[in-house]
Amino acid sequence: MVLALVPALASAAEVKTGSRYFLPAGQTVGENLYVASGDIAVAGRVEGDLYVAGGTVLVSGEVSDDLVVTGGTVTITGQVGGDLRIIGGNAVVTGTVMGDTFVLGGSLSENGQTAGDLDFIGGMLNVNDGAVVGGDLTYRSNREANIS
Repeated sequence: MVLALVPALASAAEVKTGSRYFLPAGQTVGENLYVASGDIAVAGRVEGDLYVAGGTVLVSGEVSDDLVVTGGTVTITGQVGGDLRIIGGNAVVTGTVMGDTFVLGGSLSENGQTAGDLDFIGGMLNVNDGAVVGGDLTYRSNREANIS
C-alpha cells in the first residue's frame, strides 16, 4: 500500500533548485513548494507549505499554510496563513503571520503582525512601532531586546 502512495506523494509537491528562483506575482503554485537556491523571491501565491533554503530570501507573496526558511538574509513582507519558522542571519518581518513565529538567528526586526506567539533565539531582537503580537513574546539572547 505504501508503494502505491509514493507516486501520489511525489506529485503533491514541487521542488525547485538553481542559482536563482523567482515566483512572479499573479502566479500560483497549487501544492507544497520546496526551493533551494542562492537568491529566492516569491511574489506569487503558494497553496500549501513553502520550504526555502537560500542566501537571500524575499517572500512578498502569500503562503496559505506554513513557511519555513533557512537563509542568510530573510525578508517576509507577504502573508503566511500558518506558522513562520526562520533560521537565518538577519530576518525582517513586515508581513502578517496567522499562526506562530519562531526565529533562530543573528537578528530579527519585527514590524508586522503575528496572530500567535513570537519566539526568538539569537542576537538582537527589535520589535518596532506598529508590530502586533497576538500571543506571547519570548526571547532568549545575551542582548536586551529593543521593544517599542
